[in-house]
Amino acid sequence: ALQAPTLGRREGTELRLKIPIAWSPQEYFSLPEREHPVLLGTPRVLRWTVSFDLPAGAKIKRVPAAINVESKCLSLTRTVTATKGKLAATQEVKITCERIPVAEYAAHRAESEKMLRGMAEEVVIDMRRVAKDTQTAAR
Repeated sequence: ALQAPTLGRREGTELRLKIPIAWSPQEYFSLPEREHPVLLGTPRVLRWTVSFDLPAGAKIKRVPAAINVESKCLSLTRTVTATKGKLAATQEVKITCERIPVAEYAAHRAESEKMLRGMAEEVVIDMRRVAKDTQTAAR
């Protein structure tokens, strides 16, 4: 089993974590405006599937909403499902253009901000009924 002690953070009896993804639109859209096109590179699809087995007694209080944000050149979709003792998420990024013209930058940047807001949503897990020795291992 993989251990990632910094994946989540404790707040009282809750464990909070963001669904991991190795991509962010922020790298392309950090500037308020552009003088030159944004180079996205070769069109491609990136996909991440993660699943978590929760410790006995843990209860999922909240999962992030599904995401489906599309612009002319980028899209992000995410689904999150929670079942007893398990959490699973699939995230997909589609980059369909090689570059974004300066004239289209503002519209894409607005969509990227929606993506970032969705990606910031957290899973909230109630850890009150988890054995103390398991909670220590989950830190």
